[in-house]
Amino acid sequence: MNQPRPQHLAVCVLTLWPGVGLAGDGLSDGVQDEALSEPAEIREAVGAVLRSKAGGVTSCYELRLHDAPELAGTWTLSFSVLPSGRTTDVSIERHGPWDHALEDCIIARASSWTFPPMATTQRFEKPYTFGQEGPPAASDEDRARAEATVDFQITSTPALRACFEDERERLGDHRDVTTRLTIEPDGSISAVSLTDPERQGGPFEACLSDAMMQIQVPPFEGEPFTIDYPFRFAGSP
Repeated sequence: MNQPRPQHLAVCVLTLWPGVGLAGDGLSDGVQDEALSEPAEIREAVGAVLRSKAGGVTSCYELRLHDAPELAGTWTLSFSVLPSGRTTDVSIERHGPWDHALEDCIIARASSWTFPPMATTQRFEKPYTFGQEGPPAASDEDRARAEATVDFQITSTPALRACFEDERERLGDHRDVTTRLTIEPDGSISAVSLTDPERQGGPFEACLSDAMMQIQVPPFEGEPFTIDYPFRFAGSP
């Protein structure tokens, strides 16, 4: 049985751990006035950096293929971002047999990443799958559970009521509004948009996006999926 090395201890699922602030970091480690504090803006900023660094992680895998052409699988990278934006406590977990050369390469790259300043230290996890098909589609049961959770949480989200109150004069007779949500396997909502092209890109869509990205549904196995959620405005969502 393969045993992982101690320095590779990790947790397991892609996510931002909302509200996690590590005691003792404070705001002294290079944090600036514009430090990110809202979960939605942190998730967006970190996602942008991870997308920009994806090529470097892939290159670690491609270099290993010269010596291990059959290498394939999923690795979960875990790391913390300090208030200054520097990474720390970087580790990796392999879901299957370990390949220490690949893992060391990924850890070395992630240890050099920098992110926008944040109000407190935040912990993140990101899976990378190489050399095999991606995860299966989410099950009908998972989709139904996610939709039910969204429906329940929306009715108890005061920020959504504020969005509709601000938009009241511009809504006029067009009271039907449909939002399209992208739900990630970790249960977070990564994107929110209006299906009506005439309403896309404005402050109303931005307000709905900020409010709805605070919703968390039960995690599931599989690929991200989208759902359309309709509203009928009648004084409240």
